[in-house]
Amino acid sequence: MSVHRVCPTCTCLEYDPDDNMVPSTHRDGPNTEKINAWRETPKTGSKRRMVLIALCRVGQLGLTDDELELEVGFRSAKARRNELTGGGWVRNSGLSRKTRWGTGIVWVPTDKAIKWWGE
Repeated sequence: MSVHRVCPTCTCLEYDPDDNMVPSTHRDGPNTEKINAWRETPKTGSKRRMVLIALCRVGQLGLTDDELELEVGFRSAKARRNELTGGGWVRNSGLSRKTRWGTGIVWVPTDKAIKWWGE
């Protein structure tokens, strides 16, 4: 696995979901946020893979961010899903579902993700 040292929200759609990338931070975020993002870097690839596998397992039924968090067992699931969305691996299904916190978008794997899953 390589370290993709560009912003995970860049327009690069060809990164491997297993690549470790520096997580995005708020532009005006405190230094502690940036430090924690760098500390998370060695784990982003494996966590992104877990999120993508969870979504590929359910296919077009999809999962909300809340369901993803419960499925994979870590709170940064939404951030990893957001990176996957930016990379063309996950898309908004156009549907929503009730969650513990209200209503959430249902996210589904793209054809690119399904092909990756089948390899």
